[in-house]
Amino acid sequence: LEEAFHGTSRIVDIEGRRLEVTIPRGANTGSRIRLTGKGPDGRDLIVVTRLKPHRVFTRRGDDLERAVPITLREALLGSEIPVGTLKGRVLLKVPAGTQNGRVFRLKGQGMPRFKGDGAGDLYVKVHVKPHATFRREGYNLVMNLPVKLTDALLGATVTVATLDGKTLEVKIPVMKRAEELLRVRGKGVPSGGSSHGDLIIRLETALPQKLSSKAKKAVEELKSEGL
Repeated sequence: LEEAFHGTSRIVDIEGRRLEVTIPRGANTGSRIRLTGKGPDGRDLIVVTRLKPHRVFTRRGDDLERAVPITLREALLGSEIPVGTLKGRVLLKVPAGTQNGRVFRLKGQGMPRFKGDGAGDLYVKVHVKPHATFRREGYNLVMNLPVKLTDALLGATVTVATLDGKTLEVKIPVMKRAEELLRVRGKGVPSGGSSHGDLIIRLETALPQKLSSKAKKAVEELKSEGL
């Protein structure tokens, strides 16, 4: 593909003769190159090119396609990421709130037109990598938060890390079930202008793996009260 982009030459053997074939920029599978008077009996020779598949780019006519991985933070907060093209690296501006699979068009970064002027475009499809803590559901962010048994029974205020690297004080109410959802409004995905979705915290009561004798006694007292 790089050779087709920049143009190249090949040596071919025709009936014992070695001929140099100049391949113009933009050649594609099926492009026909005429060698005047180089065929048998002085006739013209037609060379048809075949393009090998590329490990990064897919060609569609004069346009190119490629995929680029980005982090959830880059997708939701916005960023500029370097993207490799056949011309070199360019910066792609990823707007805040970008969804997985969104396609961006980089004008003029495709293949040069075969025996013509101008160039096609490069279409970049972003793939958002999974995050260890957060996942996206529409314009909301969802995370799981283990809650100590005592905090689940009595309520508590805890500090959680947000996607932008900051911290957030979250008040956990007295839980009535082992798992509950807590909604923090406006802390989710940008949804246009200054609007944001919500942060959904899935509270999960974490049972202790081992009880001390004092803790066991306290639990037995709760049991005697019907809890």
